[in-house]
Amino acid sequence: MCQVERDEIAFLIGHEMGHIVRRHTLDRIVKDAAVALLLRRFSTRHAASAWMNQTGWQLLSRAFSREEELEADAFAFALVKNAGGDVLAGECLLEKLAQRISVQSVGMVGSYFATHPPLVERLASLRAKRDG
Repeated sequence: MCQVERDEIAFLIGHEMGHIVRRHTLDRIVKDAAVALLLRRFSTRHAASAWMNQTGWQLLSRAFSREEELEADAFAFALVKNAGGDVLAGECLLEKLAQRISVQSVGMVGSYFATHPPLVERLASLRAKRDG
């Protein structure tokens, strides 16, 4: 999707680096382990175990991911800006992504982005950083 737009590629890689630098990945592993332990203990003692194993896992394991996505976007924006890149790169990439999502069926794409803030919110956050 970025093709040869180096600043968009930098934003994308910076976003993923942001998850690592801000410890989102490590925090997610620790949180998932705690949730798994909680569900294992809960499901052996209560009749609601089927609901907890399906719905509860999804709700508990996604608690902070929207904030983490915005934080990773901010990290990527700062990285591109500090490197002298195009500060509009992240916005351009997210706009392309929004167009692609609107054309494709919701399916897998929709479930993947269910843990992400709406693209409109992410774009507004990037615009505020650029203007501020």
